[in-house]
Amino acid sequence: MLAKDMASYVIAGPAGDEQLAECEYLGRQLDLSSDASVSVVVKHPQEWLGFLGGVCASFGFKRKFTPLVFTADGALIGGLDEFRTHVCTI
Repeated sequence: MLAKDMASYVIAGPAGDEQLAECEYLGRQLDLSSDASVSVVVKHPQEWLGFLGGVCASFGFKRKFTPLVFTADGALIGGLDEFRTHVCTI
């Protein structure tokens, strides 16, 4: 797979969130077992809602998830359940 075809994911959520930790674990496993690149953004809980609203507005996401998983090119994956399903289909 060429570098330009490499999947790139962003996992974002509030610090201390258990679902964020599980998404990060899944992302790290995906990173190790494929050509995917995974970035994790952790926000202070007081900053999370503002950050989430900004990301959703920037990319045009109609649904908000905590944690939020999307591709670097702006495709919404969803939250933990959707990311888990997505990882299983790769």
